[in-house]
Amino acid sequence: MLNLMNEHIDMLAQAEPSVGPPLFWSLVLIVVLVVLVGAVAMYRRWMNADDTSGGDGFTLSDLRRLHKAGQMTDEEFEKAKKILIGSVKAAAEKMGEKPREGPRTIGPDFDEDHLA
Repeated sequence: MLNLMNEHIDMLAQAEPSVGPPLFWSLVLIVVLVVLVGAVAMYRRWMNADDTSGGDGFTLSDLRRLHKAGQMTDEEFEKAKKILIGSVKAAAEKMGEKPREGPRTIGPDFDEDHLA
């Protein structure tokens, strides 16, 4: 029995371990981890990016103030006003909302007591 155990130990000592499969799977694991780290970095950059497509820009109040201060001519004011109103309407339609027509006013059925 001792002789048989010694033979097995000698066979194990002489056997050359295969390096191929563990090395291959180690490389696969490293590549997967690098891809995941890159994907997380891109996702974080995308989530933290400033959305510059919309921007605040000018409001109608800003345009009125510039026009009143004499920094805009009547033509420039009307042109900027049309552009601003058009972009607001387009954004509202894109979001599925219908823009209100006319100035904001209180309707005839408004009840001030209801607010209190």
